[in-house]
Amino acid sequence: MRNFKIVAFLWITCFLILEAFLRIYLVGLSDFFLPKKGLIRKFYPWTAILLETDIKKEPSNYNVLILGGSVVSPGCTALDQRLDTLLSPYVPQGTKLRLFNQAVPAHTSLDNLIK
Repeated sequence: MRNFKIVAFLWITCFLILEAFLRIYLVGLSDFFLPKKGLIRKFYPWTAILLETDIKKEPSNYNVLILGGSVVSPGCTALDQRLDTLLSPYVPQGTKLRLFNQAVPAHTSLDNLIK
């Protein structure tokens, strides 16, 4: 009976130590829960322009990001051109309206969340 208690104690201790190290590694030391730019560029290559563009909130710029599926994608509609035409009268002189259309046909809300 005493040997069983010692073996059980050692197994539980090893399990807890392993659990603690794995949690520290996966949450603190790795990018396990965060997608890397390489993966994003592999599965969403059209986002490279957006990732390389220096987008800052400045008084001289209005930045508009368009996400979605086929309804707002550049191949099906010209939403970015229409938005530019519709919003231009409301943009003050000297202010630049920048539209970033990242919509792609057949993409879901999960794809938009990842992008």
